[in-house]
Amino acid sequence: MPRSFLSAENVNVPAGNFDIGSQTYMLRLEGEFTESRELNNIIVGNYQGHPIYLRDLAVVKDTLQDHVMENYTNGERSASLVVQKQSGSNTVAIADAVKKEIVELKKNLPPDIKIVTVMDTSEYVKVS
Repeated sequence: MPRSFLSAENVNVPAGNFDIGSQTYMLRLEGEFTESRELNNIIVGNYQGHPIYLRDLAVVKDTLQDHVMENYTNGERSASLVVQKQSGSNTVAIADAVKKEIVELKKNLPPDIKIVTVMDTSEYVKVS
């Protein structure tokens, strides 16, 4: 079976754009598979006017295992968030804005959740 059948069915495609006031919004059609079993319903051909589905020719199995990544900070399980500035923006200003948001965020977190800054490149910029 040609791979083109699968490729043609598993796509996200641009669908134009529309304007609301001064804003332009781009549209796209989501056609990617979310589960392996959806592959069963792909029509791969026809015989005497009847569709031939992938499920008629093959057994679809999801044999991929979920990749689990564990993150540790200072020896404790954690989650990481990386904030990276856009090219041309001010490193120190971005870092200061993020720090202010973290202060606000901490107010709403459960007491057992800690936010730790592991690396702050704005400190190097300030020193230089």
